[in-house]
Amino acid sequence: MIITKDDSVTSIHKRWFYTLINPSSYKTSLVISLLSSGFISAVYFFGIDITLSSTVLYILLSLTITTFGIYFDLFVTRGSPIGGLSKIIHVSAFSNILWALTLLLGIFSNYLFNKNTDIMTYIIEGMFISISLRYGIFVSVFGASRIKAFTISLIIPGIILLNMIYHHEFSISGIPIIFGATIIALGIIWSYIADRSGRPQLSSTFQVLQAFLSAWTEKKQDRIEIIFESKAVVKTVSTQILKLQPKNEDEVTIVLPEVHPGPFSPVGGSNLPYRIFEFFNKRAIVLHSLSDHSLNLPSSSEVENYLSSLNSMRTTGNGNKCTHPTQVKSLDFNLTGIAFGSFALIIISKETGMEDLPESIGVEIKIKALGSGFNDALVVDSHNSVGEKISSNDEKNIIKLAIQCLDQLSKMEQHLFKIGYSSSYCLPAFHTMPDSGESGLAILSIEVETTKYFFGWSDSNNISHHLRRRILTYCQDRGLNILEVSSSDTHSTSGKRNRKGYYSLGDLSDHNVISELFLKLGNESIINTVSSSFSFLTSRTDIKLMGKNQFDNYSQALDKSLNITKLFLAVTTSIYILMLIIT
Repeated sequence: MIITKDDSVTSIHKRWFYTLINPSSYKTSLVISLLSSGFISAVYFFGIDITLSSTVLYILLSLTITTFGIYFDLFVTRGSPIGGLSKIIHVSAFSNILWALTLLLGIFSNYLFNKNTDIMTYIIEGMFISISLRYGIFVSVFGASRIKAFTISLIIPGIILLNMIYHHEFSISGIPIIFGATIIALGIIWSYIADRSGRPQLSSTFQVLQAFLSAWTEKKQDRIEIIFESKAVVKTVSTQILKLQPKNEDEVTIVLPEVHPGPFSPVGGSNLPYRIFEFFNKRAIVLHSLSDHSLNLPSSSEVENYLSSLNSMRTTGNGNKCTHPTQVKSLDFNLTGIAFGSFALIIISKETGMEDLPESIGVEIKIKALGSGFNDALVVDSHNSVGEKISSNDEKNIIKLAIQCLDQLSKMEQHLFKIGYSSSYCLPAFHTMPDSGESGLAILSIEVETTKYFFGWSDSNNISHHLRRRILTYCQDRGLNILEVSSSDTHSTSGKRNRKGYYSLGDLSDHNVISELFLKLGNESIINTVSSSFSFLTSRTDIKLMGKNQFDNYSQALDKSLNITKLFLAVTTSIYILMLIIT
């Protein structure tokens, strides 16, 4: 049966596109704000009996007020959890364009319903809409108190209106004011209800939103890490290490941490793969265990605690022989295995990509490994192509293939082996790749009985569609037998302004360039190939993790808040349309 119900992380991730609503550049928003403000003033002043020079003067004055208003808003919101000139400009753009749209729709309704409503009526109605929107943003995003938010929201639109009506007579009924006041009242009521939507688990939904935006847009992670750590759970996690020790060369460390990289840059363990890479003297391959976001480290302090635990690794076995690698395949999955003494390394890959594999698969495979005569197994989620969560039938298929792979490995003769290692970390060109983490790319070569095998690795948040196949084909066609390419699933490239919210390797960099770089690294690793031995090490440590319940709470609060917002938007829109028709 295929899993159709979204988990909490998937549900949260699907809401990411809401962060893309505002223009990518504050300059675009500034132009929108000024054009909208100029349009409103031009419609009014060209419609009254004043000279052209006075009209131009008043329009320029409106533009000046709008510009002044941006800096005024910036000044009065200083000290807010979220702030900055660009964000204030975005607010100005949204509020002014909505004001201008109300004026346009009002004029259209005059023609549509054969009315003769004064333009000033629609300008005042648009002002109320602008105030309501400004209030909602200042309360929810900027973290202003409701009284302060209302006051800030009122001042600049009010000054713009005064610039238009000063010394000019007009008459208006109380109906537009009643409609406008109702819309503002709805906004205030919404702010109370939406902010409390996460209770009792979350005291304030808006505070979580503000902490998230502060980390995402300003790289200030302190507030969100305090929230995450306060709700974290203590769990015992393990780390498995296969240490390859070439003669007269620095050792190469293959690390399989049970913790998961995340949740998003720069929060918690998002850059954990590089920190581990750095810990092992930048000669490491940090693989992705069968884990999910519930195993995220919630804060920088917990990252340091985890890294400290790596100083207390316990050696559980060693030797100097390994098998030839073996591969077991089905229509969708590829499992690559190699045994070092009584320890098996199993890498799971899906041709069409997949989301994080569940921990239960790893537990099952480890049990099967013990039954096949191995002391332990490193079970790796290659995380090398973007895809969906697998079905329960897929899980059974993976376990079946793993049993075949383990059975083959248990019967294979082991031989002395050589290794080589090459990393792009020191290449100047690498640092221009925006879709890779700090550790870059690496190749591990293993030579068994004169046959050379290669394993590719990228410190990236997954690998884009078809790039894995492109790398394998490109290198194999040129004599480099790369068996598999895996990623670390680093989240250091997350928090990006695209639909996924992150860049996978190959989203921005040319696939041929990446393939050529892997080929170059592979050939360099051959030059450095020397005889090697191995050690297998493990550690267990108690550490704070985010846990599944925390994501469930955020997901539920987000869903409730969005449903409440949709309801209020529907009511507000109905009143808005009625206002344009009646007035």
